[in-house]
Amino acid sequence: MSAIRRHFHFWLLIPVLIVIMTWPVFRYVVDGDTFWIPSRGQDVWYELWEGWYGGQILRGKADLFYTDLLFYPQGVSLLYHQHTVPHMLLYQVLRVLLPISGAYNLAFLLTLLANAFSAYICAHLFTKDKWISLFAAALIGICVTLRFKTDAQFWSYYTIPLSIYFLHRAVSERKPLFALCCGASVGLTVYIGFYVLVCLFLTVGIYGLRLAWLYWRRLEFWSLALLAAAVSLAIGMPRLAPMLADSDQVVTVLEFRSYWDEASNDLLDFFAHPDLTGASERQAYLGVVPLLLACIALARYERRGRLLHWLLTLLVFIVLRLGTFLTVNGVEYHDILLPKYYLNYWFPELFRGFAGGHHWVLGALLPLAMLSCRGLLILLGSVSARRKAAAVLVLIALTAVEHYQTPLTNRTVSDESVAFLEWLKTEDEDEIRLIHVPMNTTFMRRYYLFLQMLSGYPQVEGSVNRLLPQAYDYIYGNDILSVWKAGRAA
Repeated sequence: MSAIRRHFHFWLLIPVLIVIMTWPVFRYVVDGDTFWIPSRGQDVWYELWEGWYGGQILRGKADLFYTDLLFYPQGVSLLYHQHTVPHMLLYQVLRVLLPISGAYNLAFLLTLLANAFSAYICAHLFTKDKWISLFAAALIGICVTLRFKTDAQFWSYYTIPLSIYFLHRAVSERKPLFALCCGASVGLTVYIGFYVLVCLFLTVGIYGLRLAWLYWRRLEFWSLALLAAAVSLAIGMPRLAPMLADSDQVVTVLEFRSYWDEASNDLLDFFAHPDLTGASERQAYLGVVPLLLACIALARYERRGRLLHWLLTLLVFIVLRLGTFLTVNGVEYHDILLPKYYLNYWFPELFRGFAGGHHWVLGALLPLAMLSCRGLLILLGSVSARRKAAAVLVLIALTAVEHYQTPLTNRTVSDESVAFLEWLKTEDEDEIRLIHVPMNTTFMRRYYLFLQMLSGYPQVEGSVNRLLPQAYDYIYGNDILSVWKAGRAA
């Protein structure tokens, strides 16, 4: 109870901040009559379908790696489809009490709270200051909230700070329990998503190298590291083993990204506010407040060597986000090739999937938060607790204001638009049905996943991440379906 009271400010302030920054999501948690969900694009239909599909798996009616509900009757491999298993499970629990959109929205808010809490305890581990740590929680909560409000795998950011937290405690306190927890956190990320997993590997890898530099002479360090690695492999292998056994297909399923092999993102996107530059996206913008605090930390901290791993981690993700060649203020320098250009071809399994570049910003958030907290410690380390709290709250408010977006984009579904599903349920199963096959239409394929969630009927096509080419064998072998696939009139 004393620990809860000591950190009560987190539970009082951060949930309110998340509700405000995501409004009106909370309103539609309690409004069971309106279907309304936050969305930045069409991937939200994936997330809803995956929540439903997770229930099918739990009931023994479906498999994690294969389904015949899509590309029926042949079925399709889901080996490379990015199921976000923690979201699927949370959604299933919430569906017991709430309608579809309410369960989805509450899962969204709870996951954002988990992100903020993981950042809070990680920052508190290094700063030992509850108010300074609150800034890290708010920064992570705000940035993850507003950059990735569609994809559940990006909401599920919490394993990155947690892995660093457990790894540091395992080594500094010499406790195998924390090594077990670190391995469990890394292993769990295998079931969250490819993008978060690679960002976690780079973050933990850089921090692990720092610890190895400090403790390489201690046998206990290596035993703890091996224990964490063994646990993570034991947990993650059921997901990874089928892909490793079919590793020749990895590059094939990434071919759909090949047209972005020479993509570039503007360096100024990190520092210039989108409202001033007219940029359509905010994913890269880091914010004035945290950047200034990070600069203060690097300029004034007497032991800068202790910050180099955070600075290196931040720079790694910034450089990766820039893409394959340099762009500054709209001017493209095609002759200045960046590391991502080479990594796409040296390690395509890991790096070619990061085509748009904005996913790398996930990895930049934690080191930015840690550097910002150190800058706050320098500025506020000697002031009273009351003044420190007031200053931190003001900085959180400024950060929230500069990141705030309105209106929050969303998707709605009316009862009238899905009323035909009730009609279908009244039809005789043996009767020939009127069908609609929306071939080559990305939006319709994803929206039809949502309709399948409502009806349960199998579909002749489907929207699956990283689809293997042979999924279309049945369609190409059917005279009518092949005509529709080619976009010709039957």
